[in-house]
Amino acid sequence: MKDAKRLNRLIVVRERMLSVRRSELAQASAALVQAQDAAVRVGAALEHSVHALAHVEEMLPEDLALRASTVREAVEGVRRAEAVCVERTTEREAQAVRAFEAKRDVRVLEELELRLSKVERREEARREQATTDETAARTRGNV
Repeated sequence: MKDAKRLNRLIVVRERMLSVRRSELAQASAALVQAQDAAVRVGAALEHSVHALAHVEEMLPEDLALRASTVREAVEGVRRAEAVCVERTTEREAQAVRAFEAKRDVRVLEELELRLSKVERREEARREQATTDETAARTRGNV
């Protein structure tokens, strides 16, 4: 009986850990979506800057240099955004692995609990049978 109680407590703890891992996975997924959205916005800004630079008829050299620096900054922004996306993807994958492991731990413990309860039921049935046999033997002996 002590084993069953310990196992039940352990399952409760592991289920809490699973809940935490799932929450962390959800947060990592949300961060990834935000990073991807930011990358799309930065990409659109780059496209706009390139379009503005490419479709200029007459421009002063200073304006041309300013627009070229805007394009250069936009390219750097795209690189940074892509790096953040890669980082968030890696983080999300790591969280997914942790969540999977937590789920597996809970399932293993639940299977152990199931097996333990089967063993305990068999032992209880054996004890009941032994008691019944003993009672029957005493009854026969008294008759």
